[in-house]
Amino acid sequence: MAQTQKKQQDMGTGDVKKLLLQLMIPAVVAQVVNLLYNIVDRIYIGHIPEVGDLALTGVGVTFPIITLVSAFAAFAGQGGAPLAAISYDPKVTGFMHYIGQKHCVYFEDVTAENLCALIDGALGDTGSYSVDRLRTLAAQNEEIAKKLLEEDR
Repeated sequence: MAQTQKKQQDMGTGDVKKLLLQLMIPAVVAQVVNLLYNIVDRIYIGHIPEVGDLALTGVGVTFPIITLVSAFAAFAGQGGAPLAAISYDPKVTGFMHYIGQKHCVYFEDVTAENLCALIDGALGDTGSYSVDRLRTLAAQNEEIAKKLLEEDR
């Protein structure tokens, strides 16, 4: 328990260079292992009798395509999952509408046409994020909080 709290505290208040090294080392090791796997795989493919050179050419041609597909899948998975989770939660969606955020849709309304319209609206709408509106809402919330605190006394 205490060690978990220490780790959480380190992530929030620890030295950035130390944390970066702690997080970087496993990622670099994973990339090196992946690189070594690809090198050894190509060595074995290159030694296949009679078709090794042709098979090696096929691997060389398809590897960039597989990398692009994997990169797109990671982009969609890592970026899409949080967006889907946020838009699925009715409290978050209601709050986004409350503060005037027009670029938020309900999960059941996600279709290709709605997403295209949403993107077009977001690109064409430059003034919808009103700082004044957010300040007004913050002031109203502050007044409500003060009243609630005074009632408790």
